[in-house]
Amino acid sequence: MELDSLDGDTEHAIGYLYSNDILGLPDAGEPHFRRALQLNPDLRNSWRQLGMTYWVRGRSAEALAAFDSALSHGGWVVGLADRALVRYSRGDFGGALADQAAADSLGTIPLSATMAVPFVTRRQLYALAKGDSAAALQTLAAPATTASQLAARALVANALRQPEVAIAALQQLRALSDANEPLCAPRTPCSTSLRTWRLLNVPLFGALQNDPRFQRLRDDTRPRVPWLTTP
Repeated sequence: MELDSLDGDTEHAIGYLYSNDILGLPDAGEPHFRRALQLNPDLRNSWRQLGMTYWVRGRSAEALAAFDSALSHGGWVVGLADRALVRYSRGDFGGALADQAAADSLGTIPLSATMAVPFVTRRQLYALAKGDSAAALQTLAAPATTASQLAARALVANALRQPEVAIAALQQLRALSDANEPLCAPRTPCSTSLRTWRLLNVPLFGALQNDPRFQRLRDDTRPRVPWLTTP
């Protein structure tokens, strides 16, 4: 592939637009992260985003390899926290806990970091993996009215094998209005609920992905991006 005149940071920015932090279209984002890394192999955030792109596409082994590259220059709280989530999803609970402990030793996740899986919810999922369900059950018992609360309820209910609760939370999230819903054309939102779409992309829902209600939510919230539409 012949490289054009764009620099790595520009390619990364284009890839980030399609990442699961924004539009949730990893097929469109992957080539840009790859191009960014060809131009500058030291862009650790491009390695991280490539790893998350692989993960939401079901390629978790490649995701871990990308995170290893992102972390090859030293500890990084966001990179470690995301690699922990990928390891958790693969059933490597020991690896997830080790990465999370290493992340904690470096500080807190920056407020600017965006993520479909709330950081506090990750801790609840890891505690569940160790057999401690107290925090998860508290999440289910508490009222859920905000987007982060509904996302947490869906993820925790799924981990506790309560599919009806998880689906109900996802449907409530879909129905929740978002004053900051991104536009892909004048006065035209990219999706009926991009935050729901991004959460549905996360490969933690297992058997729920075969539920017709889950599939309808995916069909309903799938982004419609005019510049990617084939004539």
